[in-house]
Amino acid sequence: MEVKLGYDEFATSIELPDGEASKLPDPAMEGCYNLVWFNCSDYKNPADDPHREIVKVTALAGNFLSVQRGQEGISASTKNAPGRIYKMILTLTRAAYEEIINGRHGVITGDTFGDARGTDATDFQFIRSDKQQVASGASSFIASGINNKASGYCSFATGSGNTASGQYALSEGHLNSSSGTASHSEGYQNTSGGVASHAEGQNCQASGNSAHAEGYHTSAVGNNSHAEGSGAVARLKGEHARASGYISDYGDAQYSSVTLAGVTLDGNPAEIFLSPPSERIVLEDNTAAGFWARITARSSASAADAALIEIKGVVSRLAAAASVQLSPCVKTVIWKSSQLWDANFEADTINGALKLKVTGEAGKTVRWVGVVGMGRIK
Repeated sequence: MEVKLGYDEFATSIELPDGEASKLPDPAMEGCYNLVWFNCSDYKNPADDPHREIVKVTALAGNFLSVQRGQEGISASTKNAPGRIYKMILTLTRAAYEEIINGRHGVITGDTFGDARGTDATDFQFIRSDKQQVASGASSFIASGINNKASGYCSFATGSGNTASGQYALSEGHLNSSSGTASHSEGYQNTSGGVASHAEGQNCQASGNSAHAEGYHTSAVGNNSHAEGSGAVARLKGEHARASGYISDYGDAQYSSVTLAGVTLDGNPAEIFLSPPSERIVLEDNTAAGFWARITARSSASAADAALIEIKGVVSRLAAAASVQLSPCVKTVIWKSSQLWDANFEADTINGALKLKVTGEAGKTVRWVGVVGMGRIK
């Protein structure tokens, strides 16, 4: 771009023609950078001008540049020879090349704009709309793309507008965010906030630890949960939720399955849980669920000590835990080696949940697993 006036070797405020300064990066956003200033009337190649100069741009204000003269070992010189036109160009200088090869602030980077990069970070991104959109985390990596941010330790971002803020996090695609430690988001506008969580597809959220959300507008909220399809919500620990859409809100018409487990040591009825010792099938307010369960039991006392019981029913809840109601259930005993062994569902009006109680046998350690499928409507 052409420099408007002639200047002596001491000038530090340089005026450009109207509109030219807007073509340059803003040092306030991108960091300082160097320009080559030369006589373009006599020299087509800046390298041929014996009086060329490299200046550092430190600020932009309207059509004016604030510069530091005499950079990279080349002395400041007068730029006002009569009848000559002088230009400044943004090009790869020795300092910029060394920053790419050897790193800036201990990193490898494609440019020097934006905030400081993290120790041992790698940043190959050239376009950003905010100075924070850099590989600022220690040992972080931005592979390519635009407007990405990798602020977590050993985090990785690539694509457009993605943020990897959790340590060891990965975010790729467009407008995704990975804030959980070792989390991964990919696709479009997905969020992985739980530790080791994974969100993929479009507008999916994995907020539970080790949770996985995929498809369209799904949410994996419970730890170790999985939501898939369109509009499914997995709230419970280890819940697997699937939906093909929703009526008025996400998760209001879906199928889900959970697994209960526990051990009995005697003949007293005992509740078994999603996650021993206490996580239950807690219902949302204003929900009904038709359920079908297969309860399997085994004792190590004998190879023949086993049971399989199937139970079907409907459970519902209004706007409070005490409102939970359970229909009469249909129970089918497929097989049980001991007539003492049993399983029954109850309405838990204290916790607003569907409760499964199992009964073993005195003197025997019986292990139980209950696989429960639910068609849930809200």
